[in-house]
Amino acid sequence: MRNRNACSNSSPTWAFIKTFFTTLPSTGPGSCLAVFTDAIKNPLKSAGTAARTIQQNAAGIQGAAIAPTQWAGSLDANAMMTSVLNSDGETTTAVLTANAVVSIGIANASCAVAAAVPKAPVAFLGAVDLTLLYGVTQELRAAAAGTCHP
Repeated sequence: MRNRNACSNSSPTWAFIKTFFTTLPSTGPGSCLAVFTDAIKNPLKSAGTAARTIQQNAAGIQGAAIAPTQWAGSLDANAMMTSVLNSDGETTTAVLTANAVVSIGIANASCAVAAAVPKAPVAFLGAVDLTLLYGVTQELRAAAAGTCHP
């Protein structure tokens, strides 16, 4: 006669599989899952806020570079006119040199912002990954210390 309970196995592997698929993990206070979600909640909000802020303000930062660049260009034109009217080349050279430094700095800053904006989503995903790692670490610490339950 065949054993009707032949499919039921008392091995630890079978017990794990049965428990894994029939018992849902606790998400209430004191659970390890709650430790994880509490650990990642604020960092994820901060990362999302930072990404949105960068995307919203990047165009304004680039646009703000236009006025100083135009000012620097007009300063160049005025310095050139001064050199035509005044034979003192030293003053003109000093003004043009200072103006070139300012213009190049503004242009480089504008280029840096333009290059950084497309990378904001990648940086956000990196921040999310680090946050999830932090959450798992906190969960493991709590589990090792016995301060949370499955």
